[in-house]
Amino acid sequence: EEMRGLRLTDIQKEMTRAGFADLARALQRDGLDQVSYVTRHRRRDGSSYEAEVTLQQHPSWSPPIYLALVHDVTEERRRQEAVRSALAEARTLLAEKETLLREVHHRVKNNLQVIWSLIRLEAADIPDPAIRARLEVVARRISVLGQIHQQLYASENLARVDIGLNIRQLADSLAELYSRPTVTISVMAEAMICDLDAAIPLGLIANELISNSLEHAFPDGRAGHVALTLAHDDHEATVLSVTDDGVGIPVAEAGRTGLGLRLVEALASQLGATVERLDSPEGGTTIRIIIAHDILPCA
Repeated sequence: EEMRGLRLTDIQKEMTRAGFADLARALQRDGLDQVSYVTRHRRRDGSSYEAEVTLQQHPSWSPPIYLALVHDVTEERRRQEAVRSALAEARTLLAEKETLLREVHHRVKNNLQVIWSLIRLEAADIPDPAIRARLEVVARRISVLGQIHQQLYASENLARVDIGLNIRQLADSLAELYSRPTVTISVMAEAMICDLDAAIPLGLIANELISNSLEHAFPDGRAGHVALTLAHDDHEATVLSVTDDGVGIPVAEAGRTGLGLRLVEALASQLGATVERLDSPEGGTTIRIIIAHDILPCA
């Protein structure tokens, strides 16, 4: 009602007759049904508001008559600004949360490093080689946890880790630690992104299996090879496999389960996985950890 009787140039400050003529020519020249633009209109009291104007040419009149449909978009713009503000605030909160989570992974990694160092220092003062060896095993397990948290700290994704990369790095570390020049290690691990609940048991399992082969499969300087694979198979499962061509398990011990394998079985149960052990008649052992795709949250 307030706008009745007003011309477009009366309510739109910057609209001139020449400007209106340009819009009209655009409608005629380009054969458009209508043109739309956003501008500011003024009310009778002098206040202004943001408006979307749709200009249409009436087809049945000559000379042409133009119809201007004016839509007050003030509330729409206010809602859009509120959404933009909420999204900006959410991004800020997310960035703060990621910074905090990154710091948590960093501190966990540092604390594990301190524990690892203390255990190794304590082990160095223990005269009993068997006890010292057990402490070194515990230290290595802690080191595996630290490596996973280090990868998370350095990653853009703070909740998921490439367990394939982690296992490749683990194999390199164990090869350097055991320093067995006559034993080679090969790793074929697909890039596999897992959450922390899957990455930790998988990393610990790989540590146990590789360490077990390097410690027991090649006595008296025997030469050999350890092969690790991590891949999706054709039966809707993910398989972690460690194979060595060492001396194999003696017949007298074939029915026993050592602490390392018991730990592997316990960790596998956390993933809902099954453990298979295959002993070759010519010597050598293969351990396969089989995890169903619907159980292991990997991609």
